[in-house]
Amino acid sequence: MNKKSKKSKKSKKTNWLVWVIVLIACLAFAAGRGWDSIRLNDLLPQPEPDVEQSTYKTQKSPAKAKAKKKAAQKSAKTDAKKDAQTNGKSGNRTAAGISAEGLEIPLMAPSQPHQLLSRLAYTTSYNNQTCCPNWVGWHLTAEHTDGPYTRDGVPYYDEDLSAYGIGKITTKIHRNGFFVDREAVEPRQELDDWSEARGLTLDRGHMCPAGDNKWDKIAQNQSFLLTNMCPQTHKLNAGGWKTLEEKCRKWAQKYGDIYIVAGPLFDAEGGESLANGKLRIPDGFFKVVLCTSGEPKALGFLYRNDKSDQPMKDCVCPVDEVEKITGFDFFYSLPDEVENRIEASADLKEW
Repeated sequence: MNKKSKKSKKSKKTNWLVWVIVLIACLAFAAGRGWDSIRLNDLLPQPEPDVEQSTYKTQKSPAKAKAKKKAAQKSAKTDAKKDAQTNGKSGNRTAAGISAEGLEIPLMAPSQPHQLLSRLAYTTSYNNQTCCPNWVGWHLTAEHTDGPYTRDGVPYYDEDLSAYGIGKITTKIHRNGFFVDREAVEPRQELDDWSEARGLTLDRGHMCPAGDNKWDKIAQNQSFLLTNMCPQTHKLNAGGWKTLEEKCRKWAQKYGDIYIVAGPLFDAEGGESLANGKLRIPDGFFKVVLCTSGEPKALGFLYRNDKSDQPMKDCVCPVDEVEKITGFDFFYSLPDEVENRIEASADLKEW
């Protein structure tokens, strides 16, 4: 064997010994710090910190933050739309071929106080900061526009003397036909919160009206849960708001069914309230209505919570306008081209 070959073997043996030493050093290092703390950067030379670069990276870009927020909202809407399409019952479709599952449920900001409460006839999003619903949504069919169970019979009892859809009741949770919603998180509306309302000519204003719930004992009882109520001026409750409720029932009879979402509007923090600031008095109310029979169409409505006359023609508006005020995305599960078209305008004559 020549000298060159011997030198090569000796070099390989030396390299092998070096790697063994490095491996032993690593194991000793791991034993001292623990495996969980080992990172690749621990074994590599670290560059000197670049102060200018570091400072630049920590600066917040308003434009980027806004774009990121917009992208997140778009992503949430896309995900929600996919969920609605995935979870929708394949046979539950409107005459226009649109999935009817959950059309009355709007998309809202995750940061808004929100407890979803499902009832027989409607769904409500309860806000324990205002003690009012954020919104109440329901699907009104022609069959549900009338029935034998009027508001005068509330509460309707079963054979065990429990109120249908409510359960056992006491004077603490029931008075004058209205019920405390025991499923609502606290703080919640209590019966005594309304003690000042009469002097202020405020009614317990239904969002989903009693007139839409005469078809069933449970539905009628549950329409009187306080999570379906907002402080509403008597003038509005018995005037323009009632007129719109009656008109919605006529539309449901005419078209077979419609989808409705209604709720309160608050101008700013620190507005008027009842119960020492606990129960907020809305500054106004909104309602949006969707018809999917034939060519889909939609209407929005905005009402002031005051004592003025408010004809329907003066309160109608595009759904887009209601969305800008509330921050909710109504009827988001519709195909985008349909949603964009029907929410951009409002014409009572088309109804």
